[in-house]
Amino acid sequence: MSKLFDPSWHALQEKANAGSEREKLRVRVNQLETALRVLVDKLDVVHNSDDYMQVWGIAQVHVGPYNGPTYIEELERAKQVLEGGAQ
Repeated sequence: MSKLFDPSWHALQEKANAGSEREKLRVRVNQLETALRVLVDKLDVVHNSDDYMQVWGIAQVHVGPYNGPTYIEELERAKQVLEGGAQ
C-alpha cells in the first residue's frame, strides 16, 4: 500500500508535525522569557541607579513634577509572571 493512502503513516506525520510546532513554540517561549527577564533586570538596575535618580531630581527642579505614564504596574506584573506567580 502506498504511503499516500496509509492512514497510520498520515497519523505519524501529523504527530511529527505537531511535535515540531510544539518545539518551535517551546523555543520561542524560552526566548521571550529570557528577553523579558533581561529587560526586567535592566529596568531594576536603571530605576535604582543614583545617576538616574539625579536626572529626575534635576528635571523636577527645572520643569516640575512628572505626571506622565509610568511602568511600575507592568513591571511588577512581568516579575510575577517570571516568578511563576501569575498566569
